[in-house]
Amino acid sequence: MKDYFIEPKALKNGIPSTFEFQLQIFPGRMITAYAHMHDKIELLYCISGSFKAVLNGVEYYFDKGDLLLINSHEIHQIYGNSDGDNGYMVLKIEPEMLYSSSQAIFEMKYVLPFTLSRLKHPKIFKAGELKKGAIPELMQEIKREYDQQAYGYELAIRSCVCRLFLWILRFWKANGFNLETTSNISEDTMKAMQKVIDYVDNNFSNDLAVVDMAKMCNMSYSYFSRMFKRVMGQSFSEYLNNVRISNAEKMLVETDKNITEIALDTGFSNTGYFIQKFKQLKGTTPKKFKKLYVKPNNKSK
Repeated sequence: MKDYFIEPKALKNGIPSTFEFQLQIFPGRMITAYAHMHDKIELLYCISGSFKAVLNGVEYYFDKGDLLLINSHEIHQIYGNSDGDNGYMVLKIEPEMLYSSSQAIFEMKYVLPFTLSRLKHPKIFKAGELKKGAIPELMQEIKREYDQQAYGYELAIRSCVCRLFLWILRFWKANGFNLETTSNISEDTMKAMQKVIDYVDNNFSNDLAVVDMAKMCNMSYSYFSRMFKRVMGQSFSEYLNNVRISNAEKMLVETDKNITEIALDTGFSNTGYFIQKFKQLKGTTPKKFKKLYVKPNNKSK
């Protein structure tokens, strides 16, 4: 799969959604999804027929009742693999749906197995094992909540998603697969990383440089950068921007501050750069985001 495309973020009311759900049926043997990749973690639950998936060049086969896991940033192409109808439920979630930007370090280990493509955990979960964990019922519950979209359905789906991914983690653990993505990292290093996370959460509005964070941890610039990315799955600057933009979202909805004030209050010295990063991470501009979620009198919808 040398040729592939990067799937754009799905929008809901002009804002990137944290999850997507679809039920898709395909007649006979055909390509059901051309080679592509995206930020989301994806699950395909086969409801009829059978499929072949190629993930980063490796072939996987799954049948009715089986579940396929596709990690973030994995290049994948899917084929219908039987002559009759081939169908699956598609669930895509942003990794942030499983955690908050201000989480403790110890929570990150539960998310990294789904975002680090270098990990070699099983991708296929067979129907028999899924039934033991009541996963088919959980998928149906997600479908029902998504179809009906009753008040609070997003919370209901998030609850189901967390239960689903917890089952996967425990299944891997019970079958002897190593989930310690931060193994071989000393306790002192982990404590130092937690210190940085706490500091960022309390001081994101200040000018925070990687070199200063490294000094705080008594580490060299290169060693700190390497350890932070290994523990958090992203660079320090990426993490800092995520924290700042998350706080900017709250300010846009909860205050009457203008864009420039919010940019400065969240640590961006340049309004243009703030708008650029906001659009990059959220798929829309701060102005459009505020217009969607805030009434003219500045009260939330």
